[in-house]
Amino acid sequence: MLFDSTMLCRVTTDLERQAVGARIQRVFMVNKTTVVLELARRLARPQIVLACDAEYGRVHFTDGMTPDPGEHSPFGDVLRRYLRGATMTSVCQPNFDRILRIEFVNVQGMGPESRCCLVAEIMGKRANLLLLDSDETILECAKHVPAAVNRYRQSLPGLQYIPPPGGDKLSPAEASGEALTKIAQGDTRLDKWLRGNVMGGSAVFITEVCARAGFNGEHPLDQLPDNWPAILAEALQSIAEQAEKPGPGHIYRGPHELFAYPLVLQSVTDLQEEECDDISAALELTHHQLSQRQQLQQHSQRLQSVVRTVYDKANRRVREREKALQEAEVGEVFRRYGELILANLHSIQPGASEITVTDYSAEGMPQVTIALDPNPRLFRGPSGTD
Repeated sequence: MLFDSTMLCRVTTDLERQAVGARIQRVFMVNKTTVVLELARRLARPQIVLACDAEYGRVHFTDGMTPDPGEHSPFGDVLRRYLRGATMTSVCQPNFDRILRIEFVNVQGMGPESRCCLVAEIMGKRANLLLLDSDETILECAKHVPAAVNRYRQSLPGLQYIPPPGGDKLSPAEASGEALTKIAQGDTRLDKWLRGNVMGGSAVFITEVCARAGFNGEHPLDQLPDNWPAILAEALQSIAEQAEKPGPGHIYRGPHELFAYPLVLQSVTDLQEEECDDISAALELTHHQLSQRQQLQQHSQRLQSVVRTVYDKANRRVREREKALQEAEVGEVFRRYGELILANLHSIQPGASEITVTDYSAEGMPQVTIALDPNPRLFRGPSGTD
């Protein structure tokens, strides 16, 4: 599910307008990676969902979510203890990164001087939710990251919070021709250069920047016009300005694509566009449809697995039956040979390698030639003689 810095920027704007100053009425966990903050404020969607799932990481307003009675985690307990009754004072997105910081006062009901911060890092597999005290010490987090997993940046209760690396990239809102010229690398492709030097570098974001600037992302920087930094800076600033303003959300659909975005994408011409009231409505609908699609895919895979198992089992049985039938046919031939040999023992000469006899029981009484072992092994008969 797509959730990049541009989307988080619009969500941050909506949170600042509608949620700042509200009291937290209820805090609960939907699953191990999804937290819901319910506001004591009359809103169309009075709940804020923060998910650090690797596939469905997101932050947006929602409504109607309920806690999972069987979900108990230390993170959920700490959140309830600190945030229930607290007041949200500010929301910010540092440097256009995929990080959201929500500040609270009156935590644990201890008055305006008691503060804490909920940090949402929506970064794919490295996504996490962390609750920090006023000294930036981690009180608890949704995913514990010990030194065995990340030696540079551990996320454990009691440790000092360290922001994710990469925060020194250029923010689109601060882009200028001079700033882009300083970090330019002439032999690097434009799309790769944007991804490595500018915040918000998702595939959709980079494609849109190139489309608004009128450049081909596959071209190296030294093949662009001389004034490319100014043109690119203008495209970056336009995206940042539009993302910071309240506005509708957009859903883009295709045969194999489904994602929400806060902008009208100039780079997309082959996808169907649907406009929603805001980015939260678009994200909620997109998540619901993607979840349904994933569930159908999982059911389909399970059914295919069952059918494949039954099919393989039936094939094995067919092969076993065919093998048994072949063995039975061969056994019937040798049984008949045995009967013919017993009926003609008197005519078999010692050391004979074959015998030709008449099969009187078969139609036409054919002559049958039976191969014999000229050196039969001796066996002990009933009388004890060889």
